[in-house]
Amino acid sequence: MKTIWIWPPAWPRGEEDVEEKRRRYVKRGLALVDAVDPENGILYASAFAEKRAIQFAETVGLQVLPLDEAQGEVRMICDDPFQMEGEILRRTGEAVTFARPSAVLSTEVEDGEILLWQLPASDWIFLQYPQEPYVPPRKGSGLSLYSLMLPAIEGATGTMRKNLQKFLANPEEPEGVHQLRVSIRSFRALISLVKPLLPPEVYASMQDVFRQLGRKCARLRELDVLIEEWEAAKGEGDANLRRALDQERKDEMNLLVGIMQDPLNQQIIASAANRLILNLEPTNWQEIDGILYIDQRLHSWYRFSLEGLWRMDGFDWPVAHKIRLKSKKYRYIAEHFKDHMTSVQTGRHKAAKKRQTVLGEICDSLRNQEAVEELMHQLQKEATEEADRFILREKDREMQLRELVGTREETPPNPGQFKANHTEPERMKAAESLQPEHGADPSSLKSEEAIEEIPSTNKWLFAVAATVLLIILYIVLK
Repeated sequence: MKTIWIWPPAWPRGEEDVEEKRRRYVKRGLALVDAVDPENGILYASAFAEKRAIQFAETVGLQVLPLDEAQGEVRMICDDPFQMEGEILRRTGEAVTFARPSAVLSTEVEDGEILLWQLPASDWIFLQYPQEPYVPPRKGSGLSLYSLMLPAIEGATGTMRKNLQKFLANPEEPEGVHQLRVSIRSFRALISLVKPLLPPEVYASMQDVFRQLGRKCARLRELDVLIEEWEAAKGEGDANLRRALDQERKDEMNLLVGIMQDPLNQQIIASAANRLILNLEPTNWQEIDGILYIDQRLHSWYRFSLEGLWRMDGFDWPVAHKIRLKSKKYRYIAEHFKDHMTSVQTGRHKAAKKRQTVLGEICDSLRNQEAVEELMHQLQKEATEEADRFILREKDREMQLRELVGTREETPPNPGQFKANHTEPERMKAAESLQPEHGADPSSLKSEEAIEEIPSTNKWLFAVAATVLLIILYIVLK
C-alpha cells in the first residue's frame, strides 16, 4: 500500500500576478495527481484540512471524502501538518516537515513502511520528468556569493568592453555586433541572478540601461542573420535583394557605430562592474552561501521551463518566449560559474542551449520574413520577385523542420522511476550517471538574462506555432 501525504498550497489571491500564480498552482497540482494517481480519484481529508483540501481537489479533479474512510492501495491523505509529521515518523522512522506545502510518498514493505520521497509543491512538476533527477541544492560550500560574483562581474564587464572595441574597429564583420550583443546579455544574466538581493527600483533601472543597449544592436544583428539565410537559400542569378540588404546593413551599421561611439554609452559599459558592485554592497552577499544561492536560482529557472512546457494549452507564444529567456539565463550563468557546476547542471546547460537555439531559429525565421516584407516598398521589381521567393523558401524550411521532428507521443510519468531517482542513495547515483550521457565538459562551456521584447507577431506566427511546440517537446522529451 502507498500513501501520499499532502499539505497543498493555499489558493492564490490578491492582485499582483494572480492569474499566473493560479495557472502554476493548477499545473503543479495536476503534475502531482497525474504521477501518483490516487485510487478512484479520492482525496481523504480531516475536518482540520477540509477547506484547503476541497480547494485543491476542485482544481485537479479529485473527490474529497472524510479521512476516517481512507482505504485502497494508493491513498492520498490531507490532514493537520503536525499530525502527518508525527504519523510519518511513527511509521517510517523518518522526520519530515510540512512547514511549506509539500507531498510525501511512503509505501509498505515486508518489515514496515519506508519513505520514498518528499517534494515541496513548487517542485511537483519534476514528477512529470522522471528522467530529470531532483538534486537538492548544495550547502556548506564555504564560498560566499561575494567571492563567486566579484570575478564574474569584473570578467563580464571586461568582455563587454573588449567586444565594443572589436565592433568599432571592424563594424563590417557580422561576428562583431553578435559578440557585443551576447556579452551585454551575459552581463544582464548576472543582474538577474542577484535580483532577490536588490531593491526593485535598482534592479529595474540596471536592467533597463543594458536592455536598451542590447536593443540598439538588435536591428544590425537581424540583418546579418537575414543576409546569411539569404546566401544559403538564394537562387541562381539572385543578386538584387542582396544589394538592397547590403545597403540597409550599411545604413544600420553607421547608425550603431555612432551610438556606440557616444561617450555616455561607452561610460555605461566601462562602469558596469562598479555600478553593480556598488548596488550589492549594502546587501549581505559576503555572508550568503554562494553555491547554495546559485543552485537555487538555476533550479527555479529550469523548473519554470518545465512547468511552462508541460501541457501547454495550445501554443502560447508569450509563455514560449519566457521559456526561451529562462533558458538563456540558465545557459549564461552556467557559463559564468562553469568551474562550480555539477554534472546535472552541465547537462541542463546543454538542454537549455538546445531549447534556446531552436526557439531562436524559429524567431529568426519569423523575423527574416517580416524584415523582407518591411523592405518590399523600397525594392525594384526584380528584387521584389527575389524577396517573394525567399519568403517561400523560409516557409519550406519550417515545413522541413516539422517533418524532421515528427509527432512524438508524451510518455506517461512513472512514479516508480521517479522513486529510483529521488531516494537519497539513488539520487547521487542518478546524478553521476548523467555525466557521460547528458553532462558536458566544463571546459567546453563558452561565454550571454535577457528580458527582451516579445518579437512582434505576424501572419506567419500561427502557421509555425505547431512546429515550434513540437520542437520544444522533442527536446524536452528526448
